[in-house]
Amino acid sequence: MRKILFIISIILTMLLSSCNDKIEMPEDVIVYSEINKTVTVSNIDSIDGGCKNLNFKIDTNNVAGEQVLIYKKLDPLLDCDGYCQLVSSNTNMLDVINKNETISESNSWNGDTVYIDNFAGKGEKFIGYRAVSYGSNTSYYYGWIKVELSADKRLLKIISRADNLTESNPIKAGQVE
Repeated sequence: MRKILFIISIILTMLLSSCNDKIEMPEDVIVYSEINKTVTVSNIDSIDGGCKNLNFKIDTNNVAGEQVLIYKKLDPLLDCDGYCQLVSSNTNMLDVINKNETISESNSWNGDTVYIDNFAGKGEKFIGYRAVSYGSNTSYYYGWIKVELSADKRLLKIISRADNLTESNPIKAGQVE
């Protein structure tokens, strides 16, 4: 009986000590870059979006008037293993992301063409972004893009961006390290 109690006490001690071990998250690897591009009515521009480029365009042929949109470059020659998505709880309008707001799996994501008109004249704002990569498992990498859209929607500045290259780790808007 003493042997059984001794063995049970050892097992309980091991279980309790293993519960105290901290589960460590992988360290963030943040890559920050200045973009400094300007999009006007006559100037479509893009930034790398992982698998598909993100094109920024001021659409003057829209029935609703001028609207600024972001869309993926759909290049049939481009063979890739993933796609990109933007934070958008509405099907066609981007959500405004404020500085230090977390961008993660808990956001609502849209992979189609989206408009950023709700940014017009409101100063510098952040766009939440994630790259989705296929492999043996689906992987998500989160980032932000800082933009400023003029009140008249005629000038869009793409200022900077940062990506967290650690799989599934969130990033805060404006985080650079």
